[in-house]
Amino acid sequence: MNPRSWALAIVRLCLFDGVVAAALAAALVLVAEDELPVPAAAAFTLADLTGTGRTELIAAGNAGVFVLTPAGDASEPAEWAVVASLPPLPAPATAVAAADFIGDGVPSIAVGTAQAGAVYLLRWTGFDWTVVAQTGYLWAPVAALAAADFSGQGAAQLAAVDAGGGVTVFAWQDRTLAPVRRWQAAGGRAPLTAVARFAADPRPRLVLVDAEGGVGVWSWPMPEPEAQAFVWGTPTALAVADVEGRGPEVIVVTDERLLYRFVWTDGRLVQAAQPLHDARLPFDFMAPIRRPGQSADLLLAHGANGIGVWRVTSSSVSLVDEGWSNPPLAAALWPGSDTIVLAERTGERGGPLRVWSRRPAGYFNLTVDGRPVPLGDPPVFYQGQVMLSARDWAAALGLQLFWNAADLRLTVAGRRSYAMLTVGERQVLLPGGPRAVSLAPELREGRTYVPPEFPTWFGATYQWDPRRRALHVYTDAAPRSEAAGNEPPGTEENGGT
Repeated sequence: MNPRSWALAIVRLCLFDGVVAAALAAALVLVAEDELPVPAAAAFTLADLTGTGRTELIAAGNAGVFVLTPAGDASEPAEWAVVASLPPLPAPATAVAAADFIGDGVPSIAVGTAQAGAVYLLRWTGFDWTVVAQTGYLWAPVAALAAADFSGQGAAQLAAVDAGGGVTVFAWQDRTLAPVRRWQAAGGRAPLTAVARFAADPRPRLVLVDAEGGVGVWSWPMPEPEAQAFVWGTPTALAVADVEGRGPEVIVVTDERLLYRFVWTDGRLVQAAQPLHDARLPFDFMAPIRRPGQSADLLLAHGANGIGVWRVTSSSVSLVDEGWSNPPLAAALWPGSDTIVLAERTGERGGPLRVWSRRPAGYFNLTVDGRPVPLGDPPVFYQGQVMLSARDWAAALGLQLFWNAADLRLTVAGRRSYAMLTVGERQVLLPGGPRAVSLAPELREGRTYVPPEFPTWFGATYQWDPRRRALHVYTDAAPRSEAAGNEPPGTEENGGT
C-alpha cells in the first residue's frame, strides 16, 4: 500500500460522522481600524531594511512597491507613513519577500509579477532603490515567494511559485538571480508554500502542499523532497506554527473539514495528533501569530464565517477572537504589539491594507442620524451580516410591535408603513406586497431578530460596515404625518418582542 493509501485508511479509522470540536465563545472581537496610505496591495512582508532594529512594512500591488513605518509608537501603531516608493515594474506586483540575497548583510527586496511572471531584485544604493537583477520569465504569474538561507552559506535563496504549479529556486550567482532548481508540483496549480525551521533541526526548509494532498519538505540542494506526507481532501490552507509550545509544526487544512498537524521526527513528517474534524473548517487562509507574553502560536485564519484567531490543541480547534473580512492575501502581527496587519482581497489583484485591533466581546456601534443608540439585546452576527432584535429597532426608530405567539408572526407598525414577518421565513409582507429578505427572522431567548434591511421598510437607509462592526442608519428627518391605507392587518396582539 502506498503512503497516500495508508493516510486515507488512517483517517477513515480515526474519524466518524458528526465529530465536531466544541465551539467556545469568542473572547474578543477583531475590528478594522484605518487603512494604510497605499493603493491596493496584493502582498506584503515585514523586514528591517535599514539595520536599525526598526521593522518596516513592504507592500506590493498594481501601483508598485511601497515601504511604510508607524509614524508614532511602534507598539501601538495607529498612524503610518510611506517612507519609500520603489520604481515601477513592467507588470503588476503579485508577491514580495525581503532578505539578504547577495550575502553582504544588506537586505534586498524581491518582487514577483503578474502576466508572464518574473522576479525583480531591488536594492538600496544609499540614495534610492534600484533594480539590480531580473529573472527570466516563468510563463505564469508569480503566486508566492519564500526566502531563506536554505544552503546555510550566508545568503538567502528564493523559491518562486507560479500560478501554473511551477516551483523555481533562485540563488545569487554571477551578479544576478540564477535559477538553480525547477520542478512542477502535482495538480497543475500553485502549491501552498511556507518555510519551516523545526526544533529538532532548525535549518530552514521549504514546505510545499500540492493540490492532490501531497505535503513535501525540501532541504538544500532540493533534488527531491526530503520527507513527504499525505492528507485527505484538497488542501485549502497551510501554516508553520508552534501551537503548543513544543516547536514548529506543519499545519494543513483540507476541504474535508480536516486539520492535520505534522512534526519533524528523525527526518520524517509524523502526525502530531489525529486529524481534527470541525464543522467550522475549512480555512482558506492561515498565518501564525504570537502575542506578547505568550509561549505558543495562535492561528489567524479565514473561513466561511469571516476572520478569526484560533487556538489549536490535540483535541480541538477553538475560536479566541472573531471578526469579518474577505479572504486575506497576507496577514501578520506587528512586532511587539497586539495589532494585526491584513491585506484583504477585494479585487482581482489585491485590496486594502488595514490594521486590526481587539475590542471587547459584543462590541457594536449603532447610530441613528449620527446619534449613538444603546442596545438592550446583544446583536447576532452571521457571515458578515448583523441582526438586531425587533425590540431594539422599535426603540431606535419609534415603532410599535405586535406579536402573534401562535403563528410566530411579528407585525411592526410605523407612521407610514408596516411589516409582517414570520420566524424562519425568508419573506416579509409590506404595503406594496411580499418581498424576499436576506436573512430569515430568528427567535432567540424570547426576542425576534430581524434582517439588516429592516430600517428600509420604514423609509430609512443604512450603511453596514462588518469590518468595523458599525451600523449607521439615516431616517427621513422631515415631519411625517399618518399615511392612510397603510395600517397593518391583524395587529390585535401587542407583545414585547
